Amino acid sequence: MFFLEVFVPRGSLTPERRERLARRLTSLDGLTGGEAMHPGTAAAVREVMHVVFHEPETWWSADGPVDARNPRYLVRVHVPNAWRRDLSEPFVRFVTDALAETDEERRRLREEPVAEVHVIGVPERGYGLRGRVLGASDLVAMLGDPFRRSRESGDDDGPVLPEGTVYDPMCGAIVRLGPDAVTLERDGRTYGFCCEHCRRLFISERRTSPEGSTAGSGTAG
Repeated sequence: MFFLEVFVPRGSLTPERRERLARRLTSLDGLTGGEAMHPGTAAAVREVMHVVFHEPETWWSADGPVDARNPRYLVRVHVPNAWRRDLSEPFVRFVTDALAETDEERRRLREEPVAEVHVIGVPERGYGLRGRVLGASDLVAMLGDPFRRSRESGDDDGPVLPEGTVYDPMCGAIVRLGPDAVTLERDGRTYGFCCEHCRRLFISERRTSPEGSTAGSGTAG
């Protein structure tokens, strides 16, 4: 679901640096800016988050050859297309931070055009898992299922929510409320969402369920 391809000139990364970068790029804490998420959601995300490295033998820019003495990075991040707009800025920031932490000259990652990040949307129903095609809504259901089941059963093992935060009722991400948050005011409550897609799914689910049964949804108010 989150598939990261890192292109680097051949020989520019030692095995130790490659492993350190791989660990950093698969760190959920780094991606969420340190905000926790429900353990069930985190486990589901980890199962479908991958990073691979490509080291092309030949790599040129318009200025000439790019090699280990003049390293550049190009990272392609594949995400469901319905989430691309919401995830582009977080992933660009996350990937650039990770590259800077493992590069020998951190400042150049922000001062020179040496690290490109392409956030690429996988077309709707262009993703398959366990032998079947999944759309963006199916993926939200898959990621949020452990969270929602734990809330429905009353056996919630998630972290204590910090003040000013709520669970996204669809996927179990922890959302910090504020002027930039994706929210919905309903029945005197404030619902928070990790992205517009989850918000739309929540509204759609409430419309099709007379009881509005999004059990255990995280709210404030």
